[in-house]
Amino acid sequence: MRILSISLFLLLSLSISAQSIDQVAAAVKSADVEMISSYFDDELEVCIHEVEDIFDKTIAKNTLNSFYASHKPVSFKKIHEGSSKSKDSSYFIGRLSTSDGDFRVYVYCVNYSGNYKIQEFRIDQSR
Repeated sequence: MRILSISLFLLLSLSISAQSIDQVAAAVKSADVEMISSYFDDELEVCIHEVEDIFDKTIAKNTLNSFYASHKPVSFKKIHEGSSKSKDSSYFIGRLSTSDGDFRVYVYCVNYSGNYKIQEFRIDQSR
């Protein structure tokens, strides 16, 4: 019974992880900054164009809003995703096509007791 409970807990944790990552990826595609920022950790590393620093949630949200104000999304495709062996962190990489060019998006999340928080959010110009 104990093994069954542990197995069920691990399976549920993996499901929550995949849902969280998929919700963030969908929010990147639709420029839903409210949804994305709901996953921000209290402080996170942000790199968007020339801006690169560690910001609190509010400044990170404002920086992302500024990006989307001048780069309207056309499409987004998740290219790669993965997680650590211990399943305490996850990430994805995707290609965001906008009205002003293509960008590579990298999002890194850490699991805090079943709640995934974004600790790194990058949007780099595609080459």
